Amino acid sequence: MEQEHKNLKPLLLAATAAVTVIAILLVFFFSGRKSESTQTIILPDPPAQEQAPDEEQPEASVAELTRENVQSVLKKSVARPSSYHQSMQIVITSGDIQRTQTAELWVRGELVKAQITDELETKTILADATTLYVWYDDEAPVQMARGAGMRTDNLAGIPTYESIQDYSKSQIEQAAFVTLSEQAADCIYVSAQDGSVLQDYWVSLSSGLLCKQTMTSGDDLVYLMEQTGLEVFPENDESLEGVFCLPDGTEPFATEA
Repeated sequence: MEQEHKNLKPLLLAATAAVTVIAILLVFFFSGRKSESTQTIILPDPPAQEQAPDEEQPEASVAELTRENVQSVLKKSVARPSSYHQSMQIVITSGDIQRTQTAELWVRGELVKAQITDELETKTILADATTLYVWYDDEAPVQMARGAGMRTDNLAGIPTYESIQDYSKSQIEQAAFVTLSEQAADCIYVSAQDGSVLQDYWVSLSSGLLCKQTMTSGDDLVYLMEQTGLEVFPENDESLEGVFCLPDGTEPFATEA
């Protein structure tokens, strides 16, 4: 019996050692699995918040027009057409006396024909950049030099909006984008104090021309010009053929046309 017990002891020790080895291997196995799992499993990022569709952005507002920037805006944003026919009515008031005129301008490049008519007479001016002819009704034309400061509108006896550039900023009272309802025209409006006279200008943004102008002395409106018609022609259009003539039909500036 004792001998058998001695024989079993080595077997028990061997079995115990084997169990111990298996246990250690199992520990390393599961430890390795856990480590591998820790290394390879990457948690997903939290779901990104669903972005709302872009809200519709309001349209950029028209730049504010001020006394300080109106001269610059006019210079950069308004340009006269190169070829047009403009009709205007002018009312001049002095006390109880009122005089009404019609004025027409035909322009093609540097060529200008202006005609001013009232109840007494018709005055016609034909000019290029340096020379002009003037005549009344059927009288013979008189030729003279055109002064450098005689702008296109001045030939028709009306103010020119380019004169706004001549005012100091302290003279400009108001400036704004406005709609001139009677002409359905979007305009740049400028009010300037010129000595004792308040000058108001409405310059059309679409045509690049002065479409209304007033002069007020004190509380009295002494001058009113309003555009009554406008035709703008494409370059080299034939609509103005034969317009820039003297009474006898000759065209002194034909080569320039």
